[in-house]
Amino acid sequence: MLELGLRFEPSIYVSFGTHQSALPLRNIACIMSTLTSGPLCGNANPATQCVLSATCLLSGVCECPAGYYGDGDYHCFPEARSRTQVTGPGNKLLTLANTSADLLWPCRTRFTEVKTTRTSDGNTCHFQIFALNKVIGGKVTSGGVEVHFQVEGDSTIPNGIGIRKEGIADHGVFTFAEWGRDAFQLEEPVTETDPNFAPDSLYTENDGSGSGDSPSATFIDDGEDDSDDWGAPEQLGIGSGQVVAAHLDNDNFAVVDVPDCGVGIRFRPPNAQASQQTQTSGISVSVDERNTPAFPEVDTYLSESPSSNSLATQASQNGQTTTLEALHRAMMYDAKQPRTSLGEECAKTSFTYRSSCSSHSDRLQALASCSFFLSDNNLVGCMDTETGKSL
Repeated sequence: MLELGLRFEPSIYVSFGTHQSALPLRNIACIMSTLTSGPLCGNANPATQCVLSATCLLSGVCECPAGYYGDGDYHCFPEARSRTQVTGPGNKLLTLANTSADLLWPCRTRFTEVKTTRTSDGNTCHFQIFALNKVIGGKVTSGGVEVHFQVEGDSTIPNGIGIRKEGIADHGVFTFAEWGRDAFQLEEPVTETDPNFAPDSLYTENDGSGSGDSPSATFIDDGEDDSDDWGAPEQLGIGSGQVVAAHLDNDNFAVVDVPDCGVGIRFRPPNAQASQQTQTSGISVSVDERNTPAFPEVDTYLSESPSSNSLATQASQNGQTTTLEALHRAMMYDAKQPRTSLGEECAKTSFTYRSSCSSHSDRLQALASCSFFLSDNNLVGCMDTETGKSL
């Protein structure tokens, strides 16, 4: 990969170059969107804003058109697709099996993994998606999304790519920052038995963030000497004139859409001030059932397969709510965390949960006793380091 660029800040890059199929990269990784999207709807202040395809009913509800379903103020999905999403300032999780929960974990989280059959040649498309949760305005919300993508079985596309999008909205202006990486790396959950796990070896915020190259590292690695680190945005030519890259749509979403694989990922950033939020923020992943999706290791992700309602089943078996079961999964099967003060706290907390609670019953008791902290907006507000910050 040829890459010529200038790095101004950890989150802003200007770069020119090519990737694998000699397709040009976009020039800059900080993009703003001010599209008006659909009509305002309802009498609330501020009013809810529908997506372009939805209709505002007299009841003040945004309704999706025939042949589509979903929340008309977030996104309308074709009926042939299953979808999972985390939306709103309360981080409302809806799994592929339509199980709902509040996602309380304010950290980078294993969202879902899916393999599909590519329509054009029968090869396997492999996606791993992470939700980048943050505390903004005193509430846990999805502040970004990370997509790892690869086409397996195609010798002309050996590496795949990583795409990471973060963003913030303010007075109708949606600002996105984007990073890329020239490699697909399946990230396994962090465990307390990992020899490279060192929760006391903390990093400073000046070290940047990104996704690490070591499959056993606890914190995300972004060293200058690593060719697989996050840097300028990437796009990947997968043949037949198809390009995988992030783009912005008319509803102020950052979108990674791969129709040949039957998978679409969307991210709309939260507002720095919740009182200004007219368009629902969140992350969604939709999968076309005609591409025969498979979901590896569903119990280690927040969202399971459409046919496996494991989140609700395990919550019932453990005698707890789906919200606590989701929190259990987030800490038990922890993702690597960014090298920020919040990321360090996330890594230490999940490590303590796994290692100090010696049995499954002890963990359940800890969840029941201590999760109130993440349910109380006043307490969560103490962790708020994002409000008012620019990307």
